[in-house]
Amino acid sequence: VLVGTAFGQLQYTVSGKGKGFFQRPEVRDVHALLQVLVNPAHDVALLAVMRSPFIGISDPGLVALATAAEGRARMRTLAALLFDQSSTDGLQSGALSSEDRERLRRGRELFRRGRRLAGRQGVAAMLRSLIRASGFDAIQAGSPRGSARLANIKKLIDWVAAHEREGLNTLSSLVQMLQARIE
Repeated sequence: VLVGTAFGQLQYTVSGKGKGFFQRPEVRDVHALLQVLVNPAHDVALLAVMRSPFIGISDPGLVALATAAEGRARMRTLAALLFDQSSTDGLQSGALSSEDRERLRRGRELFRRGRRLAGRQGVAAMLRSLIRASGFDAIQAGSPRGSARLANIKKLIDWVAAHEREGLNTLSSLVQMLQARIE
């Protein structure tokens, strides 16, 4: 593509459209959230959600949580870190910053809400609720390419809603279909 500028013509290529949609970070973050709602012991998805804008635990915070989990069954422990307050009560003072403790608390609330909503309403409606409650949309809007990220989130919710209308309406089946698109 050629574009005229005050200094002459500039050639550039547009990328990140089409098949790359399912590889976008915001789409992968939503997928990880849905994976954890289906299977709280999915440690890779759980870590992805804990680090994502949905929760936003810092890297040092994740290290502190993993260190606290040492010596126990890893997947069970990672899930316990997010879902069970008592699993982090024993952390040494200062092991988690006050910001990370607050993010972990909000993350617990988000997952409780997601587990309550799963099965009670459609996945698209549940996603809208969780995205709004977590502030995920606001964080995306304030990031580089914010409007494109918001458009991708809307497109993903529309994709989920379209599949729900076609009868693919369980959380588990939608997570599997989304996984196939990501791969």
